[in-house]
Amino acid sequence: MSDIEGGSEYVTLDQAMRISEHVAVTSTRETLQTLGMDVSSPEAVIQLQVDMAHLRRHRTASESAVKQVKKSAIAVVTVGFLGALWVGVQEIIKAKTGG
Repeated sequence: MSDIEGGSEYVTLDQAMRISEHVAVTSTRETLQTLGMDVSSPEAVIQLQVDMAHLRRHRTASESAVKQVKKSAIAVVTVGFLGALWVGVQEIIKAKTGG
């Protein structure tokens, strides 16, 4: 254990818990404010939560769109390949039958 400012008294567990909670809250607020997030009032925190929820919806919608584009691209390539294969088979059959 450590003493407080050179004194001989030790920090109690309750004091240590209050100090650590204060440090955590202060550090979190300062970090969020440094990042440009207003956490000065409950209304501002609610607005920040709404903004974060919107960003999450936007991100998940974008991820879904990317998946759909990939599926569509795979489908187009597959259909193109199968079409080319079918034309090739028809040409081989036409060449063998002399037509």
